[in-house]
Amino acid sequence: NATLIEINHVMPATAWQVDGIHLTALGQAELAQRIFRNFHRPPLAPRLGLEIPASNAELAPSLD
Repeated sequence: NATLIEINHVMPATAWQVDGIHLTALGQAELAQRIFRNFHRPPLAPRLGLEIPASNAELAPSLD
């Protein structure tokens, strides 16, 4: 039941590190923007059903 987010994989040459596999900071920002735009595009947005908790405190280790 995973939602597929299709993004255009063609990125500018400056988006890739010298190894041609890993993204640079610029490439990571571009990829994040492409994914973020898809979150707001129907029909994906209603299917996500994202719930944002009021706090993430339960994820932190206890100091007790």
